[in-house]
Amino acid sequence: VQSLQAYTGLCRQHQITPIHRGVSFDPQTTQHTALSMLTDHPAITAVITAFSAGASGCMQALYQLNRRVPEDVSIITTLATNHEADMLVPSLSALNFPNYEMGYRAARMLIDRLCGDQTGVEQILFAPQLIVRQSTGSPRQQ
Repeated sequence: VQSLQAYTGLCRQHQITPIHRGVSFDPQTTQHTALSMLTDHPAITAVITAFSAGASGCMQALYQLNRRVPEDVSIITTLATNHEADMLVPSLSALNFPNYEMGYRAARMLIDRLCGDQTGVEQILFAPQLIVRQSTGSPRQQ
C-alpha cells in the first residue's frame, strides 16, 4: 500500500498519469496483464513490478509485442534475489533489501516481546539498495 501511494504521489508530482495493475504471483497471469496494459498504453517506457515473476511475465509480453528491454521499456522490480535478477536476460534491475538485518530485527523484536521487554508497537523502515542491471536505460524519444 505504501509503495503504491509513493508511486502515485511521485507521478502526480511529475505530472505523469499513473498506470497500475494488480496481479498475482503467477508469471502467466502477469504476462497476460502486462500484454493488456502495454497494448492499452503503448507510450509506456518503464514498468515497476513488485516481484521477479512479474518482471519475467512483463518481459514475455514485451517480447510478444516486439518491444525491447531496455531500449523501448525499462523494467525494475522491488523484490528479487540477486540470483533471480542475474538469471533473466537482460539482467533485472532491482531494489535489494537487507534481508538478514530485517530477519534479525524481527526475531529480536519477537524475543523481546515474549520476554516482556517490549510492550509497544515498533515500526522499523529499512532502506533498500538500488542495483542497476541491464533491464533499465534512458527512455526512448517519443
